[in-house]
Amino acid sequence: MGTYALRRAAAEGVTVCALEHEDGSASIARDVRGRLIAFDPRGSPGRLDARVGELLAAVADVKSGALARDGLMESDHSDLRVLVGGHSYGCPTAMLACQRAPRGTFAGAILHDPAITAESQAASGGCGPHVRAQYVLGEGYAASKRISEGVARALATSAAGSEALRLRGAEHGNFVDAPLWTRWRWVMRSLPLIPAAGAVCAEDAHAAMAQGVAALARGEKSALAGGQQARELFV
Repeated sequence: MGTYALRRAAAEGVTVCALEHEDGSASIARDVRGRLIAFDPRGSPGRLDARVGELLAAVADVKSGALARDGLMESDHSDLRVLVGGHSYGCPTAMLACQRAPRGTFAGAILHDPAITAESQAASGGCGPHVRAQYVLGEGYAASKRISEGVARALATSAAGSEALRLRGAEHGNFVDAPLWTRWRWVMRSLPLIPAAGAVCAEDAHAAMAQGVAALARGEKSALAGGQQARELFV
């Protein structure tokens, strides 16, 4: 879904780790034995908590040095600044992980087109008072009253320096690789309900997101410094 988008972030010097959830919410995944886990569109109340648990367990493995000891990482990365991120329905997972993790677990959070509403548990606690968050919305989600109210509530409970940005010309699919799935961009732009691509150049959108991730990883403010106000992120 987001191979090229994440590769662009890695090109900024950020080590990227993509977690394959085993609850059936991933488009495709495999368990520890290599067995295929098919996508399951059915939802259940416990699936979100399961994903949060998987995420926190993975971060604990990285920070404890367990992956290095098992030969899965080249060296001990227990001192890494760990950021957590999500797109769409992945954002509540990342946000609840921030709320539940011990202080100091996450250095920041990147939320792309977060599927949250003001009454959701994720929005009510945001990313917690100690995790600086970067909420980036495309045109469609920024124009949604329910989503924008959810982001505003989450922003109010996130750490100082958190920000809400609008990626001008982007739509929901621009935050992953959807615009690159066909050479005819108009196909993705004309999909009903949630357009998979906006007017922005797909590569430029990925570059802007990657630069925002890198700035957060370095502990810097975005190019649009200021208070906790919704602004435009120009590409």
